[in-house]
Amino acid sequence: EAGIRAAEFRDIHHAQIIAVLRQGPKGKDGIASAAGLAGHAVGRRMSELQRAGKVRPTGSLVKSASNRNEREWEAV
Repeated sequence: EAGIRAAEFRDIHHAQIIAVLRQGPKGKDGIASAAGLAGHAVGRRMSELQRAGKVRPTGSLVKSASNRNEREWEAV
């Protein structure tokens, strides 16, 4: 049952992240804020989404919530 719930959360998070990125590129913290997710949850999902060919880094850096540089992402 826990595995099924984890897969459900993953799929929901993927959909939320992609919906945010369809509005324009953002960094991990910007995505988290717009999607109502924790930053660490978004960080975990970005590599999954990148492997699936649904998002990619833009090549630019943006400031995180703590004013550090982080990758900017866009929907594919």
